[in-house]
Amino acid sequence: MLGKRPKNAASPDLNNCASLNLPNSPDIAQKFCMCPEGSYLVESISFGQDLFKVVLRKPNSKIPKSQLVDCPNQKDFTVWVVEPNGDLWMPTHLSTLEAFAQMSQIERDKVYMAIQSVVIDYAEPITAAHEHGCDKLLIGGYPVLLVLSYLKWLAALEDTLYPPPKYLGRRMAFAGYVLVHSGVYNPQDLQRVLKVFSR
Repeated sequence: MLGKRPKNAASPDLNNCASLNLPNSPDIAQKFCMCPEGSYLVESISFGQDLFKVVLRKPNSKIPKSQLVDCPNQKDFTVWVVEPNGDLWMPTHLSTLEAFAQMSQIERDKVYMAIQSVVIDYAEPITAAHEHGCDKLLIGGYPVLLVLSYLKWLAALEDTLYPPPKYLGRRMAFAGYVLVHSGVYNPQDLQRVLKVFSR
């Protein structure tokens, strides 16, 4: 897993899960903000014979640090991966970054550009994976497309909890990839530098 299954986190209701198709965009956090509380299937990723899903559960317990523009129902949410066998886990920035750091330089270059496209430039995960030649790659044993798909929503979560311009939102999480990709820092260093990477 590129994350964990917290004992105290309520998991999404997979039997009562609404399908939601929100394209990546600068206002994706505001658009999801308008959705009522509940469980949402937001991404389906086919890889060979396997089907992975990304599911959101709203709300969670954290209080946003600032108000999102035009967002009267601003609530924290959790991002979950559903494996083909039905196992559930929550992806984390640190676990993903640790797996990213273990990739070969050539693969890491491609994945870095794809992550930047999704998190910073608002590309759809499948478009970014294809354009940067990493749609067949694995990261930590999981398809890169799955990782890009959940990073799309972790970025939206950061923008919800730490809304720009007062806070960095998604740019804070992306800073970890910039620092590790530079070769100067390792993922464990970031636990002391960036709060978003603390376990």
